Amino acid sequence: MPSGSYQSGDWGISFTSESFSAGERLEAGTTTVNFYATNPSGVWVIFGVEMRVGGTSLGAGSFALPPSAYDANFYSASITTGAYDFGAGDRL
Repeated sequence: MPSGSYQSGDWGISFTSESFSAGERLEAGTTTVNFYATNPSGVWVIFGVEMRVGGTSLGAGSFALPPSAYDANFYSASITTGAYDFGAGDRL
């Protein structure tokens, strides 16, 4: 189960995967991030999505959350990711 944190202001949300085993591999391709979000403001909110292993970025992109989305709606953001060979204990 992913765990995460939230900070307000110049805000960010991060999630951590469970640990990978040595020898597991992420093939290059498209990774889709699914999430629920609200945006009660009257303007679009643009935010970045990035997949990292430690200090290594595997891919990044941006997502536009529509204005006046008062309910927690389901969204998906897709990013192009590079291949990565995991070491024991690595986490996304």
